[in-house]
Amino acid sequence: MALIPLGGGSWTNLAAQPVPPPQVPENDPIARFLALVAEDRQRLPQLPSGLVPEDKPFGPIVVPAPAGQAAISDALRDSAQDWLELAIQAGEAKHWSLAALAVRHALARDPDLAEARRLDGFVRDPETQGDPNAIWTTPERIALRKRGYVDHPQQGWIDASWVRAVNQGFLPAVGTERAPRFVAEAVADAQRAGMNPGWVVETDFFTIQSNLPRRDIVRLGRKLDRFREALVRLMADALSPRFTLASRALDGSSTARPVGFRHEVVIFADASSYRDHLRTRHGFDAGESLGVYLPAPLLKRRGSRGTVFLHRDPKADLDFETTLFHETTHLLLAELNGRGAPRDEGPGFWIFEAVATYFETTRVNEDGSVVFGTPETERLLVGRHRVVERGERVPLAQLLRLDKTRFHNRDHVFLNYVHAQALAAILMNDARLTPREVFLDLVKRAYSSTGPAADRGPSLFDRLGESPQQLEHRLNQFLAEHVPKVEVIRRTSPDKTNRNRSE
Repeated sequence: MALIPLGGGSWTNLAAQPVPPPQVPENDPIARFLALVAEDRQRLPQLPSGLVPEDKPFGPIVVPAPAGQAAISDALRDSAQDWLELAIQAGEAKHWSLAALAVRHALARDPDLAEARRLDGFVRDPETQGDPNAIWTTPERIALRKRGYVDHPQQGWIDASWVRAVNQGFLPAVGTERAPRFVAEAVADAQRAGMNPGWVVETDFFTIQSNLPRRDIVRLGRKLDRFREALVRLMADALSPRFTLASRALDGSSTARPVGFRHEVVIFADASSYRDHLRTRHGFDAGESLGVYLPAPLLKRRGSRGTVFLHRDPKADLDFETTLFHETTHLLLAELNGRGAPRDEGPGFWIFEAVATYFETTRVNEDGSVVFGTPETERLLVGRHRVVERGERVPLAQLLRLDKTRFHNRDHVFLNYVHAQALAAILMNDARLTPREVFLDLVKRAYSSTGPAADRGPSLFDRLGESPQQLEHRLNQFLAEHVPKVEVIRRTSPDKTNRNRSE
């Protein structure tokens, strides 16, 4: 079984399908990618702790935390250089996602490889210039420091003048952030419980407004930053070059710059506040949804960016972070494609929910590593039961032509989501890598065009060279063999999951 490390200490499965890699020229970046995996398994038989691959069929994709400054061997250093050269080759061929993964391979072996760090979006920390062991940082963190902020371990980015009081257990009373009057942390949290206005917490990439306790918001914000970082690497082919390593690869001397805007998320502690806010502030009926991404044109406030709104519901079938990552995927792909919110009302709507359901499986670990694409999710567990055990199936040719309204038809919405999520999983995790690039191109076209998604180029079946029946067979095989069978459907009947969907 061949496994691919994505950098900094973890690996992902290359044996997702029992299909051999296609025959491609040796100078093709994909062929070189697969060859380097095999070569490393020979020359690096004793991998150091943290680079041990996971031996799981159809395993999830793991994007680890940024590599540390640990000492490395000559063999690892040589391997890192090979991966960097592949990244450059892949970039020249405009395989941006492949190039981003190759850069992470390089940094997994040599965390201080300057060119790999540059391509990956890091810069040397100006506070340690001249130090041979200078740490690496990002332009966003430098920009926050220039504004006078300090990244506090528990309270996140705070004004430097707050540090002494915060270390003693105090936070600013509501409405006094600019001229702080400090009160006990529990009091400050309680003052914002009514979401009027709630906490406003800045992370590296997000601005989060919420009436949750500030520590909880900071924890979620850091997960969102790691999520965004990993998604941008895996989805580089589908995003504007401005936001990926493509801009730096095309200009061999440029370094990363701050994005220039912040992604906006609003989190409510309860469902009633969530629904009331959307209805009274934006004229939007949230119904029984757990969360929603509203693009800027739907928000009734001037100068606003698209925003994710969601709430915590301990009774929901989908957990809170599932909804958070699902809706944030919609937001990130809309804002990082360079064209704003896509037109999603026409046929071919499945692609928007396929990519969001794929990334809703995200798990951000304590060590900062990010896991995508695990098949052991609530929706797929229930979906396996209905599709495999009960034979409830949606023909893929039909699914791929549905518009938004028909996709969300109450009688079929759950199975539509199951099939879209399973289809994304088998394409993103395919052993041959080329199906992933097909999927990424479909996402790019869907998010960057003004026409119906179904009309944006050749069909999925034509791109893959498979008939609808062949692809349906692979999808059903994935559900049967790689999604665990559950004897008892938990908490609710399968159909009740419909009411807990995200938008």
